[in-house]
Amino acid sequence: MVSPLHAGEYLYRAGTQVQGQYHIRSGMVKTFVITTTGEECVTGFYIAGEMLNSGRCSGVHRESAVALETVSLCRLDAQAIERLGSQGLSVAMLENQAQQASYEMMHQVNLRQTSAEKRFAGYCMQYGLRRVQLGLDEAVLPTPMSRTDLASYLGMKLESLSRVISRLQSRGLIAARRDQITVLQAAELAELANHLRY
Repeated sequence: MVSPLHAGEYLYRAGTQVQGQYHIRSGMVKTFVITTTGEECVTGFYIAGEMLNSGRCSGVHRESAVALETVSLCRLDAQAIERLGSQGLSVAMLENQAQQASYEMMHQVNLRQTSAEKRFAGYCMQYGLRRVQLGLDEAVLPTPMSRTDLASYLGMKLESLSRVISRLQSRGLIAARRDQITVLQAAELAELANHLRY
């Protein structure tokens, strides 16, 4: 068990040695890289029930990870993973990793959409799917990240994201607050995100 992290505290930084894999028990963690021009590029948001294992193969973290709110997590080093395997839990861990790889692939497909509305709708539907897998409400999407972070993750400008959210709200598809997005018309939002499979 790792001591809880508070908003703004780093779990690890790019270039540091990998100490193990991290299982998030509560809260959300953001991962990002800094480009050669000094720009922060958000690469992921990880929620309770998911695992972080950046750089597992190379031994060095490829990105940085920072808490967006109070985060509780467990670190599993190589010995702990080996023990879990002997207890028959390695299959569950592999399934978790395969599921996350699928989400990351869907995100890459989503980023290829030229329509900002489609990209945002795809993000909402993917986020909802991840929450369903964890037994959570798929319609209520907590957003502890900043709008700037979300825009970066979706490969768009902040102004574009703001316009999309306003349009979808005015059409009654979503309700957006600073701390969460609520999906009101899932079927219509899914139609906008029909480039993804769920």
